[in-house]
Amino acid sequence: MIVSIITTVYNRKAKMLRLFESLEKQTNKNFEWIIVDDKSNDDTYEGLKIIEESSCNFKRRIKYLQQNSGKHIALNYGIQMANGEITIIVDSDEVAYPEMISRVLQQWEISGRVSDQQLGVIVFERFSSDGSPLRKVPHDNVRANLVEYRYGNGLMGDYAETFKTSVLRKHVFPRFKDEKFLSEDYVWIDIGKVYDAIFIQQGIYTSRYDEDGLTFNSKRIMWDNPIGTMKLAEKRLSLKTPIYWKLKFIVVYMIFSFRNNVSIVSIFRKAPNKLFSMLLILPSYFVYRVMKSRFKVS
Repeated sequence: MIVSIITTVYNRKAKMLRLFESLEKQTNKNFEWIIVDDKSNDDTYEGLKIIEESSCNFKRRIKYLQQNSGKHIALNYGIQMANGEITIIVDSDEVAYPEMISRVLQQWEISGRVSDQQLGVIVFERFSSDGSPLRKVPHDNVRANLVEYRYGNGLMGDYAETFKTSVLRKHVFPRFKDEKFLSEDYVWIDIGKVYDAIFIQQGIYTSRYDEDGLTFNSKRIMWDNPIGTMKLAEKRLSLKTPIYWKLKFIVVYMIFSFRNNVSIVSIFRKAPNKLFSMLLILPSYFVYRVMKSRFKVS
């Protein structure tokens, strides 16, 4: 069985080479690496040449693709080109443990999980570069609905998800006009409504959120991609979540409804909880005005 690793890059030469070095050290070589470059304008191409000219033992299994529509569309492209039965999305600011591929394959091969038609995702923990946990799984080897377990337990943020490639191909990221970013959670929610997930108390890579990365600049990115942000918040509001997250999603939904010039009537019509919406509309509008001023958008 082959694992496809998909990495999207934009102006990330140093980070990409660091990830490459960690992939060279994999104890299990049954993987391919698909790099989708979002038309970098720095020396990322030089980094790709270094990889191409290296004597690494998996060079023939490296695919280099180009596109210019943002990370989520780059993922669609990479997924369509993947040959592995299992896919991992590994960002350029992450470093794989030497046992990453072995751990992933071991978990998917247990008791025929690959052939289990209802299972679509195995979720691992995420660790920081200093070895401390960033995202913990509360119970080991739990099988549950991906959406209900994560949102019901308040497990927000990025985990280390591994997917059946066939499942990812059925749930592609949509395009929104003039927008180049959409949170992966938009599709993960759709997958979770159909497929089960297994949660594992084990890490497969470490993450380092650099100042030029998507996570570090998340508020600016959300502001620049308002349609996708609003629609994700609307989708999240349909889920059963703890009250704290429900309130947060209402606020985000309202902020970006204002950003998209949605009428007050439409906002209230779509809001699932009218009382909370009434209480939060003024604070949401205030935050919207602050963000508008900060990002200097007319």
